[in-house]
Amino acid sequence: MSPESLTIVSLAALILMVVIGLPIGLSLAATSLIGTYFLFESLDLAIFTAGNASFSILRNYIFATIPLFIIMGNLIARCGAASDLYTMMNLMMRRVPARLAIATVAGNAVFAAISGVSVAAAATFSQVAYPQMRRYNYHRPLALGVISGSAMLGMLIPPSILLIFWGILTETSIGDLFLAGVIPGLLLAGLFMIYLYIVAKRRPELTPFAPMDDAEDGGLTASVIGSGIGILGLIFVVIGGIWGGFFTPTEASGIGAIGGLVLAVAKGLRPAAIVDAIIAAGRTSAPIMFLLLTAALYSQFLVTSGAINVITDTIEGAGFGPIGLIVAMTVIWLLLGMILDSDLDHPVDGSDFCASCDGIWL
Repeated sequence: MSPESLTIVSLAALILMVVIGLPIGLSLAATSLIGTYFLFESLDLAIFTAGNASFSILRNYIFATIPLFIIMGNLIARCGAASDLYTMMNLMMRRVPARLAIATVAGNAVFAAISGVSVAAAATFSQVAYPQMRRYNYHRPLALGVISGSAMLGMLIPPSILLIFWGILTETSIGDLFLAGVIPGLLLAGLFMIYLYIVAKRRPELTPFAPMDDAEDGGLTASVIGSGIGILGLIFVVIGGIWGGFFTPTEASGIGAIGGLVLAVAKGLRPAAIVDAIIAAGRTSAPIMFLLLTAALYSQFLVTSGAINVITDTIEGAGFGPIGLIVAMTVIWLLLGMILDSDLDHPVDGSDFCASCDGIWL
């Protein structure tokens, strides 16, 4: 089968499997194995190629950052430090309109710097912030939108698991990606807060005045102060250590996990809850790592079959430059993001087709 035909058939098969509901990891694996078999007409060679690619990708130490950063976030979320963080933000903004909503955004921005996973932020603040907002008659869609929207800050603000995922796929420096995500993440958080402030001024019925409750009115207790110092200290050590060149992202994730464990023990988290947090991190990490593995298999298949050259020639023939490709990939990711989770649409990696494109821009 010619490279052109193999490219068309493999892409069509991959899209079909995803559309009918087959998990994208399995779809990538099946397309890669079957495509390699037809390419070499040898099942043994296809299995050997898959095994070789699997070993090459999984031996990368950067993979350890995924479960370790998730463990750090899980421990902090379960020990009550995230709730203390929300209380602290409320105290700082007691005179600000839409205080509860803006404190949720601010809390999510800080929590993003220790969790790395937007799902953890959404789960945490839906239990901490949502009952408070509904208690004071905040508009329900607005309250839900604040929590789900600000939870997405975890995708940009380091140590974002999504940025690690992208760095592994594109072989881009994790430290550079972390540095590139900070300003957009903080800018987005600031825009969320400005929007909520304007909404509170123009339509105050959506965000009624919320007096400080008894817990918040007690001021900065030792528990709240301890949680704040612990969280900010972890952020400074982990992110500052990476940017300062004191340790690698892998080492930083280990230090962060240990720091999260120390904070959890100090907050009185029981051993059984600590074990549950670690197991939950494994459940979250395993699908991500499997997806990275199958994405690597599919990428190798595209290179071996010559499909990359076919796609590159097609793009160049259509007159797309690096900027045009970035725009096109952005549109594709926007459409895929409507039907797939954020981690699932990133195996569609534009950097494979554009050697001159910086992985950070993509």
